[in-house]
Amino acid sequence: MHLRVYYWGFGNAYGGDYANRVGMAELPACALTDPRSRHCLNRTLLQATRSDGALAADITIPGDGSLTLVSVG
Repeated sequence: MHLRVYYWGFGNAYGGDYANRVGMAELPACALTDPRSRHCLNRTLLQATRSDGALAADITIPGDGSLTLVSVG
């Protein structure tokens, strides 16, 4: 699946040059339920592209019904 997130609406809140610093990461689903667990905060940086105030990356959605959690920051 191709995910595209427009950050232009909140990019100025994070200071200058945000577009060059923003990125996407995938986290284990347990980050939502057990954020204090070290394992649950292990993130995998995604190869994302930036253009026209948006960040885009290809992500894999599991077919077993489990969650995929992606963060932008």
